[in-house]
Amino acid sequence: MFATRHGQTEWNAKALLQGHQESNLTDLGREQSRLLGVRLNEEPLMAIYSSASGRALSTARLIAEPRGLTVSELPGLEEMDLGQWQGLSFADVAERWPEAHDRFWSAPLEFEATAGGESFHDLYRRAAKCLARISQVHAGECVLLVTHSLVLKALWLVVTGRPLEDFWMTDEFAPGGLTLLEHRQEWEVSILDDRGHLSASAAPIATNTGSMAPELSSRRSNPA
Repeated sequence: MFATRHGQTEWNAKALLQGHQESNLTDLGREQSRLLGVRLNEEPLMAIYSSASGRALSTARLIAEPRGLTVSELPGLEEMDLGQWQGLSFADVAERWPEAHDRFWSAPLEFEATAGGESFHDLYRRAAKCLARISQVHAGECVLLVTHSLVLKALWLVVTGRPLEDFWMTDEFAPGGLTLLEHRQEWEVSILDDRGHLSASAAPIATNTGSMAPELSSRRSNPA
């Protein structure tokens, strides 16, 4: 099971939180999607699933159409609903909701959703349901999930069996990066946010090894 974050959007470029709001892919985002499609050319993809978000659907279609595949929307793959934070920068959020902002980054278990938003518990549960559903429908088959950074973090927790407290242990997932989840005896992460195929674009190429080395502040750019 391959999984990726949608290509860069206009709000990503402005460091604004998207959540369930919409923002179009930039030219770079479309190029990231195209390059990911090329990277997956040799993979026997049987299906491509996407969140209902326009940015994810656009990414998925740029990958699917050259292969003659259709994209299926899968409820549960949407980005974390950030409620009143959506459309703001983290600097704005820190100024208006300082305590909730600090809990978001340092104490996921204690974070309470802002008005209309989700908790990390909510996100984890629906990510786990998506993984179970796809693995049941496509047992032994190769599929691609096009989703969002925080959903990918939740999937990583589910697959590795780590607790919710470890949510921020991985770096931010890159737009167009490639992750591979495989189920043999147990689930395992075979590839984590590989970015090598993006070298032809203007995107950063540093590979994420999933280590704890980066400081928390370095992961606050625009994860959602």
